Amino acid sequence: MSDSADPSAEDEVPPPEAPASRPGWAWLGVVLAGLELALAVAAWVITLSKNEGLCPGGATFSCSGLFRERLGSLGPLHLSQLAPLGAVLTLIALVGLRLYPAQARGLRRAALCVPAWGAGIAIAAQVLALKVNGAPCLVCLGVAVAALGAALVTLPSLASLAERRWLLGAFLITLGLAGGAAFGRGHWLQQDDAQRRSRLEALSGQTGPELVLVTRPGCAFCTILELDRLGDPSLRDLLGGSRGFRRVPESDPLAQRHAGGPGTPVLLAIDEEGKLLGRLRGAKSLRDVRAFLAQVLK
Repeated sequence: MSDSADPSAEDEVPPPEAPASRPGWAWLGVVLAGLELALAVAAWVITLSKNEGLCPGGATFSCSGLFRERLGSLGPLHLSQLAPLGAVLTLIALVGLRLYPAQARGLRRAALCVPAWGAGIAIAAQVLALKVNGAPCLVCLGVAVAALGAALVTLPSLASLAERRWLLGAFLITLGLAGGAAFGRGHWLQQDDAQRRSRLEALSGQTGPELVLVTRPGCAFCTILELDRLGDPSLRDLLGGSRGFRRVPESDPLAQRHAGGPGTPVLLAIDEEGKLLGRLRGAKSLRDVRAFLAQVLK
């Protein structure tokens, strides 16, 4: 017998060790998914209530993403309606991954895609809000952070390096596609808002009342009344009967005299002698705004 060692054995490279699984991280992901669901439901309730006071706003944050149809609508649905659904699916997927680790590889990969997709889309929605409003919605930002956290903390709980790459890859691809689409739509909305604002500021009829919008910083419904209602292209001819448009704060003497109480927005129609011809409080529907303008600009 030969005592010489097999030279081929020296060339063998041991396979890389699988990453250690940390089950505790999986339950942290479940907790974050639950937080995501709670915040998503809160955003949905705020949208249904149409109560801006329930949503923290101001100079740093804006609630326009919850209330502006042109910004938050995705076909017939609003993003606030899709967010709870996405959070529920993420919660189910993460609980399933933790309780049934031996499920088929295809099912596990499908389950891993759910939190990855949710996180990518939630962050893309913030890209849209920042592009159009210049400020995020605080509640929506909380949904995005919770969704991202739920996806990322799941990584250490996976014992397979391939699964970690699958989840991370699904997240990056979703973020790239959804983020790019959100940036493009946000740019278009930003330009369209600028055009609508310019048309209103350019009103200079020879006769007719002046339109005065009582507003305040961070008021989402003020933006709706100005850009999504008065700025609607279908009202362009009707607005030609006005001799001008301007904004005033609540502290302005004109607002104090004619606004009819605290709160914004308020649209006032003022004649050449400073008398009030009509007042519209709140961000009414396009039909109501058209009827108001037809009455005061006749």
